[in-house]
Amino acid sequence: MLRSKSKRWFKKALVSSSILQTASRFFPPSAVILSYHSIVEEPKTTDHILGISRARASFEEHMKTLAEKFSPVTVEDVAQFAKSGRKLPSRAVAVTFDDGFADNCEVALPSLNRDGIPATFYIMV
Repeated sequence: MLRSKSKRWFKKALVSSSILQTASRFFPPSAVILSYHSIVEEPKTTDHILGISRARASFEEHMKTLAEKFSPVTVEDVAQFAKSGRKLPSRAVAVTFDDGFADNCEVALPSLNRDGIPATFYIMV
């Protein structure tokens, strides 16, 4: 628990500081891909497998920060960057969802739409 809190604090400190932005000037262009599985009200009280479910409030905070401080792009944009060197905006981030849980559409999609963030959903059939 203490490690988890320390890790969250460290991430928040990095994102809110200008350290990452300054450091990015010294590295070649790149993108980050965030992968989610399930977005629920409270992961500890659901039937979902612990460890892959994210709380709605936490997810919405992630998306708000992503929209304000980063450049949301599609997975296709990242693929074209890797394949042909297409230019990406600085601080490019793509969002994906694995497994195709219903909550991806019911819970996550409204938040993504509100913040104008494109996402790719991988559906298990």
